[in-house]
Amino acid sequence: MRNRNTNEKGESWTKHEKDQVWEKGIILPDNDAKNWRYDKYGMMMEYTAFGNTGSQYGWEIDHIQSVSEGGKDNTENLQPLNWVNNLEKDHHLNPGQ
Repeated sequence: MRNRNTNEKGESWTKHEKDQVWEKGIILPDNDAKNWRYDKYGMMMEYTAFGNTGSQYGWEIDHIQSVSEGGKDNTENLQPLNWVNNLEKDHHLNPGQ
């Protein structure tokens, strides 16, 4: 079983991949878009908090269609999610884990 916030091979994301997915986040008015975005659920994310589950603004790269359901690492299937939302999504798809 691969870890959350990894590509379909279980490897870490490259900076280029991270930057591409970050661009899909929702820009916060009056904030630096390079550092602050909302995820699709309205939770704030800070670019420098990537992978930091100790930060309320930490975020991860999520597969919209999960890898276990055939989802791939193409940009269209990836989205930035605050780590809390990514964890909730994971628990919803994999109850009891």
